[in-house]
Amino acid sequence: ANGHHVLTDCWTSLGVLLALGLVKLTGWSYWDPLFATAAAANILVSGARVVRRSGSGRMDAADPETDRLIGEIVAGLLLGPSLFGWLAPAWSTALFDPPGLEGVPRGLMPVVVKIISQLGLILLLFVIGLEFDFGHLIPSGRATAAISLAGIALPMALGAALASFLYPRLVDDPSTGPAFGNFQLFLAVSMAITALPILGRLLVEWGASRTRVATIAISAAAMDDAMGWILLATIAAFVRAGRAAEAWTTGALMAALTVALLFSMVAVVRPLALRLVRASLDANGGEVSLPLLSGVLVFAFACAAVTSLIGIFAIFGAFLAGAILSGENRLAAGIQ
Repeated sequence: ANGHHVLTDCWTSLGVLLALGLVKLTGWSYWDPLFATAAAANILVSGARVVRRSGSGRMDAADPETDRLIGEIVAGLLLGPSLFGWLAPAWSTALFDPPGLEGVPRGLMPVVVKIISQLGLILLLFVIGLEFDFGHLIPSGRATAAISLAGIALPMALGAALASFLYPRLVDDPSTGPAFGNFQLFLAVSMAITALPILGRLLVEWGASRTRVATIAISAAAMDDAMGWILLATIAAFVRAGRAAEAWTTGALMAALTVALLFSMVAVVRPLALRLVRASLDANGGEVSLPLLSGVLVFAFACAAVTSLIGIFAIFGAFLAGAILSGENRLAAGIQ
């Protein structure tokens, strides 16, 4: 069955590529924007499925869930500018940024694909937040904070040390390139930001999302991400303005807004939201109704928008929305 699915995805991707080749050979300059978006999405999804199933289908695969996830990441690297765009730049451009799209300026298609991927990440992180039992944090708050701080301090120290090695190799002329201090700060902070979606999805697929260890791990990673984005914004403000006072003001404002958001979500929004969700579930025999589903989605996207406005990655807000509603198992089961 696994081989059959791989062949199906291969033939599907081949069909799209043949259609793309026909368009290039005939010189047809008119592309329907929906067709172009669907073709790009088809190649990305089918390629990810092929690599994912090839990895998870190995007879010696000790962890097929991890193999599938790594396969999807590898597929993205292979189909991106790192390989496909390097080996066949004309084909990559024709697929992901085709010319001649009616009413669509050149360069907009990659933005559309990126937005679609971000929407998918927001939904994924919301579902991941729903899956975890954050009641474990009450007796494990200190351990979570300590792990989070260590998860930032050690990568930042390693990133700062790595900067000394990379700077002379990447910057030929320091007078025209970035200053070493700015380069070191950016590299140190970027190394401290975690891959929250990948960690969350792995823990969910392993069936460990309700355990104490998984809850501590995902919570520490979320705290790392929030602090990492605040530090990154602070450094960016310092590099742009060149004044430490302005940079610290930016960072302090982001931190204050983040803490205020967390407090209001836990103390005010969570009790009200759970009351409304449970009332809807009770009224519909435990089923997730369409009005409840639409309301929950609006809540998730609203939280993502708020954290994006604060300056933290939008997926953090979606994860927070899921965590706020994580006490109702019937909702999590219905969403799944």
